Amino acid sequence: MKHVIELREQGYSIIRGFLPPDELAEVRKAVDEVYAEGMKHHSSYRDHNLLFEVLNDPAVKKRVVLQAYWFAWINKKLEEMRRSERYFNLLAPWLGPDIKQMVNQIHWKHPGGKYTYYRYHQDVRFRERRDLMTNFDRYYVTTGLAVNKQGPHNGALKLFPHSHKMGYLGLSDEYAHVMLGDTRQDDELRRAGLDPKNV
Repeated sequence: MKHVIELREQGYSIIRGFLPPDELAEVRKAVDEVYAEGMKHHSSYRDHNLLFEVLNDPAVKKRVVLQAYWFAWINKKLEEMRRSERYFNLLAPWLGPDIKQMVNQIHWKHPGGKYTYYRYHQDVRFRERRDLMTNFDRYYVTTGLAVNKQGPHNGALKLFPHSHKMGYLGLSDEYAHVMLGDTRQDDELRRAGLDPKNV
């Protein structure tokens, strides 16, 4: 399959039209429902592994939900989506038939907001047992489903092709307290062997 070849070679694959328009509209509606649930809280809120990160964004001058974790507990459509045959059929050729989802999250990037930028990092840095994550270029994958258009105005995802073959680079390990909103990283990228021009 083309996406498996692309993942192995360049470390990412873009799959356009993954969901038909009607189903994408349903997912977008469900995401809006989760956001509305998060806005019921005046600050960040956790219940077991359900988490809403809520704060006041000084750039847009309002309270916003930045992200939610394990919202599938409270939203039937998104629970169905994470277990869908469509996702399984996409991922099984890469990961095999025994797949464990390690995290389930939504990110909202508000146009013009201060907190639309995450420092470059490898998601494996957030796993508790990195020693078990050997060969994560073959046995671990992060998927993202864009329900709205991404661009410079709202912090589109950026990546370095082929960096998955370089192993764990420790990006942002020293900056865990400023993962959001800090764009000064070129020197750190160069030290890790990444040319900022190749993003």
